[in-house]
Amino acid sequence: MKHTSHTRAVRFLSGLFYFLSIFIFINAFNFQHNPPGGWRQQFMPELGGQSISDVTFLDSLIGFAVTQSATVNDTGYILKTSNGGEIWNIVYRSVDNYCNVQFVNETTGFVAGGALLKSTNSGEDWFGINRPNQTDLESMFALSEDTIWLTDTEGLTGGVFRTTNGGTSWVRQLSLGSFNPDRIHMINGRNGFISQVQNQALYVRKTTDSGESWFIVDQGRSSLDMYFADSVSGWSAGFNVSLKATTNGGMNWFAQELPIGGNIYITPCLGIEGIGINKLWGVGGVMRFNGLNPRGILYFSSNGGTNWLFQLPDTSIRIGQYFFTDFVDKNNGWAYDKFYATGIHTTTGGDTTFTSVRQISDILPGDFILHQNYPNPFNGSTKIRFEINHGGTVSIGIFDITGRKLVELVNKQFTSGEYEVDYTTNENSSGIYFYSLRVDGILMDTKKMIVLK
Repeated sequence: MKHTSHTRAVRFLSGLFYFLSIFIFINAFNFQHNPPGGWRQQFMPELGGQSISDVTFLDSLIGFAVTQSATVNDTGYILKTSNGGEIWNIVYRSVDNYCNVQFVNETTGFVAGGALLKSTNSGEDWFGINRPNQTDLESMFALSEDTIWLTDTEGLTGGVFRTTNGGTSWVRQLSLGSFNPDRIHMINGRNGFISQVQNQALYVRKTTDSGESWFIVDQGRSSLDMYFADSVSGWSAGFNVSLKATTNGGMNWFAQELPIGGNIYITPCLGIEGIGINKLWGVGGVMRFNGLNPRGILYFSSNGGTNWLFQLPDTSIRIGQYFFTDFVDKNNGWAYDKFYATGIHTTTGGDTTFTSVRQISDILPGDFILHQNYPNPFNGSTKIRFEINHGGTVSIGIFDITGRKLVELVNKQFTSGEYEVDYTTNENSSGIYFYSLRVDGILMDTKKMIVLK
């Protein structure tokens, strides 16, 4: 039997009085249609249409970016910020492409591309150093001021190169002809990986002897970016399978499931970054806001990739996709577009996280129902199921005992049916929390859940 409007109103008031009775939700139901998401937009100066090819930060203030020329013999730039990305200044320009910028300490850094450049005064000045050949370099990994690896995809003279004397001399360690790699990532002085992305040769190779030999560890897939928390735990963003993880130093890789469905319609992982073994951020995903406008999202995990949620920056930030991300601690991080000189910055770790929603049934429910989460109590992850008997904007929020909104899990249009959403958190301490269901701004129900650690 369907509830009448009077019955629904009584339920609404009862729910509201319940929360008032325990001194919460004084202002908690003032949901924002565009959640701020903990990110702030930043802008680089006009770069003449050049695309960003790499962004790196040394700490919460000092950062660098390099560009790739849009046309032959066009100007490439090295940019620096000293205030966390709020203001970027061009510190070097030349007729070159640049693929990577890396610093081995606070004063010494390298830039690779159409030239190999070095700075010894925190990126204020740059000068050229010897490189293995005159073709454009594709990637670089600088382990120290003396030890650097480079990749060059040119079929005859390219390959993998290493110097142990700061560029005075180079040794070609590998040549694969047209399959030469364009990505390299070293875990330490002995262990590292190469891959080819441009021609999609679809391999990931590993070295365990400082590049003297390389063997395939992931066939049929290219890796765009890697992050290793230590010598054994790592993640690889790439083609064919968006994200993979390893727990044995990259000898074996297994896929990780990223948020998908609903308004999320593009789910590659183009870049991966982390702080320690638990907190991880990825970029590349796109969702449609209000079903129309594409918005870039960030993938986020607080438990080492066991569960992935996503972060949506303030929807007034109209960046369609993010290609680079870098974090210097759990709070300070950046994500930047490739084709436009703009990006975002957080000082809170991104703050608000969201999750994908699964439709369980499209059978018309008799009413709006918010089910008890399960498991409950829980530690880390739980599921919340809800039913709606007509389409509308559904909001599900998580609150602490004071009424402070911790997470807005859902805030979008749904058709009638039964749905299930995951809530994953390692941040909440043991205690009582609440979650509520709103449809078209009207509170339908609220329930209590318990975190037990």
